[in-house]
Amino acid sequence: MLRLRRTIDKVFAVREWRKIARKINYRQTHRENNKQQNRQRQKKWKMNHPKETIEYNRKHCANHRKLGFIPLNQPFESSEGHHIDKNFVVYIPKKLHGSISHNIQTGKGMTEINDKVFEWLKLSMVKLS
Repeated sequence: MLRLRRTIDKVFAVREWRKIARKINYRQTHRENNKQQNRQRQKKWKMNHPKETIEYNRKHCANHRKLGFIPLNQPFESSEGHHIDKNFVVYIPKKLHGSISHNIQTGKGMTEINDKVFEWLKLSMVKLS
């Protein structure tokens, strides 16, 4: 009986993960397919909520001021700047930068993305020499 219950729980868990994956995929494609509409909706919201917009901008700019900008390599086509810490920036491919969710303020995902960044830097240095 216990074995049957575990099997049933596993089946339901797999189904739930599939539902979540479908939702994530839908959200990503919907966001990409409706960029213009989303921008218009954001502009309209900002016009209707000036106080909230000012508060958001204050917080956003305050967080940006905390970060330094000392580039360690040159930017290239289809690259994005990635802060490896509060001061230093490395230009990496956009695809690599978006591969792992990370946040310099909270530290979430930073070790994983930095490991990949340094691995990419090593490979790119080997190609150059």
